[in-house]
Amino acid sequence: MNDAKLLTTGLSGLNLALSEKQRNKLLAYKELLLRWNLTYNLVSRNDSHRIIERHILDSLSVLRHIKGKYIADIGSGAGLPGIPLSIALKEKEFTIVDRSLRKVRFLRHAVLSLKLENVGVESWNLDGSHPRDKTDASGRHGQTPVVEFDTVVARAMSDPQNVWKMARPLIGCNGQLVIQCGLNAEPPKEFPGAKLVQDTTLANSDSEAQHRALVLKKHKG
Repeated sequence: MNDAKLLTTGLSGLNLALSEKQRNKLLAYKELLLRWNLTYNLVSRNDSHRIIERHILDSLSVLRHIKGKYIADIGSGAGLPGIPLSIALKEKEFTIVDRSLRKVRFLRHAVLSLKLENVGVESWNLDGSHPRDKTDASGRHGQTPVVEFDTVVARAMSDPQNVWKMARPLIGCNGQLVIQCGLNAEPPKEFPGAKLVQDTTLANSDSEAQHRALVLKKHKG
């Protein structure tokens, strides 16, 4: 099955109807990932033959959980799930965040190449530790951002409690955090300042890519 058909079949399985232009952008993103992965190690080499099902469709499987207009993808790495979601949800505004300047360079190149006008890229260091890369010329790396988002998403980033700790300052009143994690993840029963409102098992056309989606609703105040 060629990439275009694989993508179309996967989108149908997720009950998503995207335009030809959107599907072409997803395919172009896949090619960018493969090209840059040769030197930037954006995704596992074992996944190079299944980018669409294991990464792109997997990212889109949480689309129904995305609420509000302003969305952040933290610890985005290769742009997952932020770039696929931004292509599918072009009416929303995305901020894609990673602490690694090498990955940020790829993300900014991808945003320009794919002409994603609804996406911004930042190199915020959310865990408060020293960055792995040297500070960029602007000196912004590591600054605490003063912004509020309606939804923050994180895919395979860290344990759920730690992800909530990093995401909490970014989430607006009544906003939410969507965490994609493995089936064996053990989230705590309580998150300070938030309520776990959904814990769902999700899957796309690749059964190996099954995962859980945890949705946390931030308390008022």
